[in-house]
Parts: sequence; C-alpha cells; structure tokens
Amino acid sequence: MNKSNIKAAAIGVDLGGTNLRLGIVDQEGSILKSIKRPTMAKEGKDRVINRIIDLLTDAIEISKQLSKEVKGICIGAPGFLDIKRGIIRESPNLPGWKDVALEEEIEKRAHFPPILIQNDANGFTYGEWWRGAGKGYNSMVGITLGTGVGGGLILDKKIWSGEDGAAGEIGHMIVEPSGLKCQCGRYGCLESYSSGTGIVNRAIMALKKGVNSSLINRTEGNFSLIKSRMVFEEAVAGDELSLNIMEEAGRYLGIAVSSLINILNVYRFVIGGRVAGAGDLILKPAREEIFKRALNLSAKGEVIIQASLEDDAGIIGTAGMVFESLNRKTLSSAT
Repeated sequence: MNKSNIKAAAIGVDLGGTNLRLGIVDQEGSILKSIKRPTMAKEGKDRVINRIIDLLTDAIEISKQLSKEVKGICIGAPGFLDIKRGIIRESPNLPGWKDVALEEEIEKRAHFPPILIQNDANGFTYGEWWRGAGKGYNSMVGITLGTGVGGGLILDKKIWSGEDGAAGEIGHMIVEPSGLKCQCGRYGCLESYSSGTGIVNRAIMALKKGVNSSLINRTEGNFSLIKSRMVFEEAVAGDELSLNIMEEAGRYLGIAVSSLINILNVYRFVIGGRVAGAGDLILKPAREEIFKRALNLSAKGEVIIQASLEDDAGIIGTAGMVFESLNRKTLSSAT
C-alpha cells in the first residue's frame, strides 16, 4: 500500500463500569469505526485490562483496513486519577480498582502506540469543545449529570487538570452549606441535588415523609423502583413533587455555574449525561438562577446549553486529546 495514502487516526476509549466503547477517529473528529463490548467489571481488573487490550488489538487491525495509522490511544476512565502517571487511584464504577497503573499495565502486556489516561469527564468536555456545543469558544466548562456529577475545564484552548489531575470536581462544590450528606462524606455538595442519584434520593425522602405524588402509583408503593427518568416524566405530566425536585436540581446547578462564571470568567457551559436529557426542566431554573447571581452576563447569549455529541463526546474527546498531545510535542521539538 502506498504510504502517502495512509492518514493519521487516534483511538478514543470510554471505559465504563458497564460497557467498553471505542472509536477510531480522524483528525477532523469523525468516528470512522466504533466498537462496544461489555466491561464485565465484576470479573476483576486483570480480566478487564485484558479485554481492553483485545479491543485495542482489533481496533488497530481495523484501522489498517481503513488505511489509517493510529498515532496514539487515550482511555477515558471514571473516578479519581493521577493523569501524569497514568494511574486510576479509585473508581466507584470499577470494583477493586485501587491505585491501578493502567497505562503501565497495558504497556507491559502489549505493544501499542503511545497511551494516555484521562478522566472521562475531561474526555466529554474536550469532545464537546473540539467538535460539539462548545466549538469556537476559547474556554468552556463541561458538566456531566449522571449517577454523580462530573466536570471538565477548557481554559484558553487547553484542558486544565490541576496540580495533580483532580481539577473539575464540580459535583463536590458546596451549594448548600447545611445541606444533605453527599457520598463523599461532606454536606451540601451539588451532586446531592443535581445528579440522577440525588434526584431519586430527594423523591424517596419526600415520599417517606408522606408527600403525595403520582410516583406512588407509578411504582405501586415500591420506592426502590424510582429512577431519575421516572421523575422527569412525572414532572412533565404535572406531578408537583417531581416538578419541585427538578426545579431544585436546576436551581442548585445554576448556583454552581454562577460561582464558576464569577471565578473563571467563562461563558460557555455544556451539560451532558442522562439528567441533561430532562432539558428545560433542569436548564430553565438553572438559567434563572445564573442571571440572578452571575456577574457581567449582559449580551453573553445562552450560557448553559445541552451537549450535542450525545454518547460519542467521550470517544471523540479522548481521541482529540491524542492529536492535541502530538501537536504539542511537534511544537516543542520545533523550538
């Protein structure tokens, strides 16, 4: 094959507790081929790592068939990471993963192009900034509203990971100092109100106190069946409790975003994750709160919007980070 016809590609991986998703991505941010397989996290880290290696091996073979040369791989992983050393310090979605040197483990077992490890929320954020709802902005904040609340920061066209890779823990901003206890052990975190888990917990707490709601009939009184989507649907149908919970979730999100605007002077916030699927149920009260509290917002347009890449943001974003890393190295060697 003529080498001049072979173009660069990167592999972006979304390592989830349920599924492993991978994409072969070109330099324009288009996914050329995607693969999804079950993570089977309960089988333990060694089997999961071997499964990642098998997936990457298949993807590299496919890339050759597509006349693409994989220049690098970036794995977006959930939890607390040491990005500089490629270590997953702890991950609630991956049982038993404590101080796992994922980058080193893969490199010991297989020979691949250079591997990067990134927080999955950073992958989402970079994807939306590079090719999604944040395209064209110098700076952007990504917020994922799922089981928990994650976040990523793009500042002056670069991911900001902090001193030790832990930046962007937006879910643990304190929005109610005397508020609910969070899973992290502190009180009043955004995650306790605006995550899927927080929304469900708020509903169950209210129902146990005797608040009337259509959720009672929906679950036949078995509150353990309540899901965040159920609360969205009942809010749309006019259930007062569900409407109040969604409004509260949006209001606390707006408080957090207002503080970030005042601190960072950023005017683009992209919201993803399944809770963002509630749309204006959560975004309308968030916007109202932002315009009450944030400074310098005149004529800034729509500050907080839904993500546009859906489930592909993480794959596109992690692949984009490979290209960004390669460009940075090229510039460094040129100087």
